[in-house]
Amino acid sequence: MRKNSRRGVRGSLLLEEGMLIGISVVLLSIILSMVVGLLGGVNATLSSAGKATGDFLSTVAQKFEEIFRQITSFFHLQ
Repeated sequence: MRKNSRRGVRGSLLLEEGMLIGISVVLLSIILSMVVGLLGGVNATLSSAGKATGDFLSTVAQKFEEIFRQITSFFHLQ
């Protein structure tokens, strides 16, 4: 009878280890998906911030060009 009880203990240990490995894999995939989602949000935010900065600088350059044209036309430098 001892032989059967040893096999049962060994089998239950393997079952527990298998379940722990399965739970670990599921948790790891959940954590990785959260990190990827977070990085995707950061990427979208930085992308929109970069576009907004580019639009702002373009507007500033246009305004400076307009001011320069008005100054040159005022002093008849053209």
